[in-house]
Amino acid sequence: MRVEKGRLVIVLVGISAFLIPSYVIRWLLAIFVTALLFIKSVEGWEPKRKTSIFSNFLELRRDEVKRLAKIISRGEKSGVSRRIVKEHLLEAYNILGYEYSELNSSPPSGIKVLEEEGNFLERLNEALDLLEGEINEGA
Repeated sequence: MRVEKGRLVIVLVGISAFLIPSYVIRWLLAIFVTALLFIKSVEGWEPKRKTSIFSNFLELRRDEVKRLAKIISRGEKSGVSRRIVKEHLLEAYNILGYEYSELNSSPPSGIKVLEEEGNFLERLNEALDLLEGEINEGA
């Protein structure tokens, strides 16, 4: 059985506080043991660091990217995931200036490609290429 040196010192000082006949020295040793125990209890503690708004934004952005990556990977089997991806594409087209009512009645070619049958990831890649082309045309 191995005893840590710090704990052994605390125990020995604590025992000596009971054995020494002088009242003042007992109190001084009791205060010393209390200080040692406090230092030992605070040993592994670290204060919380304040995080900046920018780091919080990056963390939220990273979580959003992970969430979308998971949705896209599930898109091959799940209709709900495909709808979520389609809504994100519709939102991108809306940012480009299309109205939602216009997108629903006559969707752009990127949305039409996404709704076709076949490999979802290939269709998504084509739809993103078409969206990129429209962004480049607008710029």
